[in-house]
Amino acid sequence: MTPAPTDTRHVRLSAAQGELVLAVVDGGAEITRTALPLAWGRLRERFVRHAIPSEAEVEHAINFIEDALMERPALREHGGLALVSADPVLRAVLGRAGTGAGTWSRGDVEALFTRYARISMGGSPARDAIEVRAEEYVALLVLREILHHLDFAAITIVDEPRP
Repeated sequence: MTPAPTDTRHVRLSAAQGELVLAVVDGGAEITRTALPLAWGRLRERFVRHAIPSEAEVEHAINFIEDALMERPALREHGGLALVSADPVLRAVLGRAGTGAGTWSRGDVEALFTRYARISMGGSPARDAIEVRAEEYVALLVLREILHHLDFAAITIVDEPRP
């Protein structure tokens, strides 16, 4: 289990009520909070029409996600901080690829995304031993873009929300 310490400055990622929230937390207190229109369910409804997102659907979603992140240049200032989340959808998608809790590097997330992308391009889910669920795929996609564009080295999936 990966506990959620409260004594270090970090960025907390959460998805709820139709938005994705990135909050800078220091010593347990929320310092800043940025809401983005990137909640998993909302993006799935907007961009995904198939049980397994098509290559075109993924590309369209990537463009939207990148635009939303680039509209907020201040978000890039926090890339040196730890990124943490207790989100159950992220825990589920990462859990299918290993353990849901723990730290996933940008490279780990990219490698998992590559496996999903192969399936979108017509590959077999059985070959990659992946059970594709559209909302989890979208969550992985958003996480990948956040790690890349906001320059986070990794994400730590914690057992309970950090304050």
